[in-house]
Amino acid sequence: MPIIRAGLCHILSEDVVDKLRNAQIKTVADYLQQNAEAIVKKCQLPYQDVVALRRILLAEYAAYPINGLDVYEDSLKTTAILSTGCNGFDGLLDGGLYTGEITEVFGRSATGKTQFCLLSCLYTAQVSKQNSVYLSTNGSFSPQRLLSVLKTKNTSDMDSVDALSRIRCIEVFDVFEVLDSLELIQNTKHSQSDPFFTAVKVLVIDCIASVISPILGGKQLDGHGYMMQVAQMLKHISTELNMAVLVRQNKQNLQKHSQTLHL
Repeated sequence: MPIIRAGLCHILSEDVVDKLRNAQIKTVADYLQQNAEAIVKKCQLPYQDVVALRRILLAEYAAYPINGLDVYEDSLKTTAILSTGCNGFDGLLDGGLYTGEITEVFGRSATGKTQFCLLSCLYTAQVSKQNSVYLSTNGSFSPQRLLSVLKTKNTSDMDSVDALSRIRCIEVFDVFEVLDSLELIQNTKHSQSDPFFTAVKVLVIDCIASVISPILGGKQLDGHGYMMQVAQMLKHISTELNMAVLVRQNKQNLQKHSQTLHL
């Protein structure tokens, strides 16, 4: 809280500030914690001035009260839980992917991480009727795999086309292309210039390590800076744009006795 000083408001003259300090009232918080009668008695100030100063300080520094019902209704409007299509994962994630959060999936190679990311996008498109953006750093995105999954579910051609049209893939092969793509998503979402991006609820990056690892270590002094920039942009996209962010990682060296979740 700010320190009480002369000129903070028209009531706080040098004389008033000296009286408050003599009573060990040095900050705005100290003043607001005291009741008016106690301040009048300690500082010998007019009651009307003490009450008026309290109102001024509350209006200037107190948190604006928000109705709990308004907060709850706003949360319902902005927060969504998107099922991944896998009951096991939905159970681990308390229902699925949450907008406003970043979810990381990792494991050994060839354990189904990319398949999980693809199916999450497909389920979001087919069941939740929401759009997804898939940033592929290693050419892993395969519409044929998505189409084969739809065929196993006996999905009609019209429904298959509708589901696939809700998923857009952007191929990125270095950190700069990742940053450009994230900026594109942010700007387009804010401006609402593209109906597709306006309705995007899921962002997938598969795999983030492919573009981050080459810029770390050695003489790559800017690597950590770019890594933090990517992290900050993902945080902004998830929280400010109300999107669920799913990031895939590789983990090559798992401890022998650790519990491994096979996707």
